[in-house]
Amino acid sequence: MNNDYTITQANLDEMGIKLADDKTASLLTHLNEELNERVGTALLAELNAEQIDEYNEFSKTANDDQIGEWLNSKIPEFKEIIQDEIDIILGDIAEKADELSKS
Repeated sequence: MNNDYTITQANLDEMGIKLADDKTASLLTHLNEELNERVGTALLAELNAEQIDEYNEFSKTANDDQIGEWLNSKIPEFKEIIQDEIDIILGDIAEKADELSKS
């Protein structure tokens, strides 16, 4: 998948979260790992057993963009699911913005 589906420094900046570069990188890595896990779980829940088997075979040779296109073709709500998960994670982090900026 592409960078449209990642949590970025710009997202943190919008929330006023200012951290040292190493802490920012660590936080972004953690948030995007969480995002990938949540999105993967949500997307797999939308597929039937046959599609999951097809996905497992396809993903062995496909790149991220091809996988994204395949999922988008099989799951009509693909982009909405990803955006919902991004919004949830950003909402959670926004609640902790003051605390994070102090560290």
